[in-house]
This record gives sequence, structure tokens and C-alpha cells, in this order.
Amino acid sequence: MPKNFHGNDLDWQDCKFLFIFCPNNSGTTILSQYIASQLDAYLPPFGNFEGQMAPGVKPMMRLNAWDETREFDWLFIRTRWEALAKGRLFVEASPPNLLRPRAIVRYFGDDATAVTSLSDPYQHTASCLRRYGKPGTKVGGIVRSWVIKAKAISGIRGDWPHFPFLPYERFVAQPRSVNDALSLPVRPFEGPGKKGSDAEGIQDLSPRTTAFLEPDEIDRVTELLTPHAGLLEPFGYRLWEGHALHTSLEERTPQEFAKGRDRRNAWNEGAAPA
Repeated sequence: MPKNFHGNDLDWQDCKFLFIFCPNNSGTTILSQYIASQLDAYLPPFGNFEGQMAPGVKPMMRLNAWDETREFDWLFIRTRWEALAKGRLFVEASPPNLLRPRAIVRYFGDDATAVTSLSDPYQHTASCLRRYGKPGTKVGGIVRSWVIKAKAISGIRGDWPHFPFLPYERFVAQPRSVNDALSLPVRPFEGPGKKGSDAEGIQDLSPRTTAFLEPDEIDRVTELLTPHAGLLEPFGYRLWEGHALHTSLEERTPQEFAKGRDRRNAWNEGAAPA
């Protein structure tokens, strides 16, 4: 049985919203699809299945979305989301929400539950670099952003310890871990994956994604993360040396590692992300 934001038991039939607090480029798309399928819930079909992209609320929620000082009209947002869900449980996975749990609890606390998630910082950095960067882009800004978001997730876990933590790596290795955490029977799942991706269903794409980083970029990530080693440990993550991580990835899944390196070579030559 899930618990609401106040720690009280909440029957699934009375639960109106399930929030996934997770950074961007960390597996929210496939996790939200899976959870919605297991609950027969409403998943907004906008963007990468995120409530922030819904008509009516997008102009508000996407304006400086990562500015945590911005205040939203959450009562209006809730009303629009409820109209879309038409009585079904609404699964909401917009990444910027992780900066606004205090505002969310005021308007959703009684009849909503949540889970938290995160992905390895090297995987996250590689994903963001490939999607949003270009040859010559430095990884420092991405890593600093991951630290901010990981601290936000850590804070949410501390304030609401009853919400399950479902890291990307555990989920893709064993999807039913989500069912176990939420006390749900396992239902068949056939998800389309992330829009613009060739991945279907649940796959561990972290070896391919992380292999996109050059060894010197991995070393730079490690340098920036070293002062925050204590932040990584509770999530089960570790620091790596560049060539050691490449060796580990290649030994783990040679074909996926090769795909990641091929992507980087094409990217270096100016090809669009694939």
C-alpha cells in the first residue's frame, strides 16, 4: 500500500497522482511508462510523457523551469491535470518538479504518492553531452548540475523516507523491483521507449551511453565529483578513472560499448545525435 506525502496509508483507488522525482536524462521516460502500465494509470502523452508539456500548463511550467525561485499556480495545474486524467491515476515525471516538493505537497499531499530515482553521474553526463552539447563542450556544467539535482533527491529522500527509491540501474536490471517496492502485481509491459531513440522496451543503455565519454572527460567528471564523494555513496555510485571505466564497460557489454564509441566518433565529425 502506498503512502501519501504525510506518511499515511493511501489506497491505490484513492490515489490521484504519483510523482516521479528524478533528474532529466536519468531514465524517467521508461520508468514512467512502466509504472503507468503496472497501475493502468494515465500517462500524459506530451513531450517525453511529462505533465509539464500538457496544453494549458506548458507556458507556465516550461518558463525558466529549472529556476527554483519561480512559483507556479499548482492549483491551476492540478485542475488541468485532473481534467486530462478523467478520474485515473496521473503519473507525473517532469524532472524540474524535484526542485519544488514543498510547493507540491501543499496541493497534492493528501491524495498523492511519489517515488525517487537517479542515474549514475557518468551516464547522466554522457547523455546530456550527447543530447545538448557539441564537439568542444566541457562537461563541468553538466556535472555541477548533476550534483545539484542529486542533492535535491537526497533531500527528498530525507524528508520523505517512506517513498521508494528506484535507481535507473536497479530498475533496468530487474523491472519487477518497482512492483516489489510499490506492492503491485506484475503486468505485461511493451513500452515505446524514449522518443527519438532506437530503444524499445526496457534495456540497460548505460554502457552504450557512458562509453560516449572520452577517458579525459571521465577523469574530469571524477575530479569534479571527488569533493562530493559522500553524496555518491548512499546512492551506490563510485568514482572512476577514465581508462578503467572504459575497460569495465567494454568487458561488460562489448557490443554496446562499441556502439557508444561509434556514436562519439560520428558526433565528433558533426553528425546529429542518434
